[in-house]
Amino acid sequence: MVENRSSNADQTYISPTVQQFAASILGLFGDAGDISPEIGTALAKVDRASFIEGYYDFIDGRWTWVVFDPAAPTIANLDKIYGNTSIVTDIDAEGAPVSSSTMPALMVTMLSKLGVTEGDRVLEIGTGTGYNAALLGQLVGPKGNVTSVDIDPALTTSAKRRIDHIGCNNVEIQTSDGVQSAELSSSFNRLIATVGCENIPHSWWEKLSRDGVAVVPFRAGSWYSVLRLTRGEAPSTWFGSVVGPAGFTPARGDTIANDSVFTLVDFTQRPEDVQSEPIYCGSASYIDLDFFLNAHNPQLIPVEVRTGDSWTARHRGLGIIDDNGEFAAVVNGSLISSKGADPNIIEMIRNNTMTWKQLGNPPSSEFDVTISPISSTAQSSRWDGQTLATYTPKSA
Repeated sequence: MVENRSSNADQTYISPTVQQFAASILGLFGDAGDISPEIGTALAKVDRASFIEGYYDFIDGRWTWVVFDPAAPTIANLDKIYGNTSIVTDIDAEGAPVSSSTMPALMVTMLSKLGVTEGDRVLEIGTGTGYNAALLGQLVGPKGNVTSVDIDPALTTSAKRRIDHIGCNNVEIQTSDGVQSAELSSSFNRLIATVGCENIPHSWWEKLSRDGVAVVPFRAGSWYSVLRLTRGEAPSTWFGSVVGPAGFTPARGDTIANDSVFTLVDFTQRPEDVQSEPIYCGSASYIDLDFFLNAHNPQLIPVEVRTGDSWTARHRGLGIIDDNGEFAAVVNGSLISSKGADPNIIEMIRNNTMTWKQLGNPPSSEFDVTISPISSTAQSSRWDGQTLATYTPKSA
């Protein structure tokens, strides 16, 4: 990477080298990170800046495009690209992010859990900028290959140009929803999704080798949980563990996305009828509480409670809605309910939260998971084909 100097007024900022960037990201994991030297080498060889031509920043309540000129970067540019932060690179017509470059530390964690080695055959779902695909190309080496797919032709065209520019000859970029390519391609022994998935298509199960590994952000409650999975013997059945919660841009395409997963609870006309009480305050993440409630209470569904028109008036969590539109939901560690909500439902949510506390606030990473096709009619509308059916604490 060529050293760049950027001046703001009387301040001069020297751009970090890609090697310094790699060292700073790996340093976040400390001695217990268990990150392979190969991943560190890949980070030090592939410059993230080569895959960013601009990005969106959330400014004054909306996403605003920021130009990035590698020849004359601003301090803000360099802090964004070489910081441990996700970078929004595309938004839809309504102004919602639809593509991004994943936070580097999360990217490293997922690559580490995937366990890529030289000669592997990797399928990546969600090309984005192409940066992760380029890292995978470094990890599999000249004897391996990477197939990366994205549903957006504009993204795949740009990513292919960047991949070709750095001479990454073992990475193939395809335009599809991720399922068609999996059906047409040869088998893979590693699969990674860099978008949030509501379902895991059967074609992924078919094309992943029996000893293969998949790392997938899968919706478990109102958040995505990154899962490390291996194939089960039964079709579309997976076994694995939870890496941890994470925020991801939702997948697009009918086969792995479900835009209607959140049931809308609209109280914009009567926000005074919505009440809130804190039910959890502590050092553990309220996202782990969300995961636990989803695992142990199939009555709870993902909901979005709106008490106004602004983004801050939209509250996503897990809840129950009755036939009259009254609701109770857990959102960010608080119990939000309408004044007409069934007191028994509110008490049930409180009791489930108390159970989690009595167990020591277990994080989602302490759970093993089984994903299987839904067999219960009562749950069939919940996940549109699959569910995290059973949870077993690793300590059990």
